[in-house]
Amino acid sequence: MGFLSRLFGPAKPPREQAKERARNWWLGKGANASPAKCDICANSVAPREGYLLRTGQVAESGSYVTVVSEQLAKETVSSAGGPGMDWIVRDALMPAAAFAVRDTAIARIKSVSTPWLVCDSCMSRHFEKVVPAS
Repeated sequence: MGFLSRLFGPAKPPREQAKERARNWWLGKGANASPAKCDICANSVAPREGYLLRTGQVAESGSYVTVVSEQLAKETVSSAGGPGMDWIVRDALMPAAAFAVRDTAIARIKSVSTPWLVCDSCMSRHFEKVVPAS
């Protein structure tokens, strides 16, 4: 056991730390806080629930970066193709477009300077590996 572990006890697992940050954030909102929105899916997060993740943790999630990349790719392909673009051509372009905008997606995520409030569902879907339970 290291010096800090002996002094302060063992470190909490990352998921528990994120849950605790969310609880403290909710406490700062006051006793009558209304539900907030998940920063990933926009579903409602009840007071004293959810997880607060750092921007770096969000950017490390391959599955969430893929979701943002696909959204950007759809925007890119839709704006590039005119009304006559065949859906087969548009669908064929999507994987290449998603790969091409991946760095832009990561930059967009990293541009957020505030913590991300994440619901239980999004935590399970996108952040299991990034913010492990133990």
